[in-house]
Amino acid sequence: MSITPLPARRYLSPTLLAERWSITPKTLANWRHLGTGPTFTKIGGMVRYPISDVEAYEVVGRTEAVA
Repeated sequence: MSITPLPARRYLSPTLLAERWSITPKTLANWRHLGTGPTFTKIGGMVRYPISDVEAYEVVGRTEAVA
């Protein structure tokens, strides 16, 4: 009998993303309303954030100190 590993999580819930970024789920809801923030989708009526889009958003939002 072989054990098949579970696939990597491909989506984050608003709660998990809020924890990742140390913000509130309400902030994410406001961003969705304003059309800002990372791309999201609705799956079965629930808001989900694709991990790949979250990671891309994090890269774009990075700033570097100028020496």
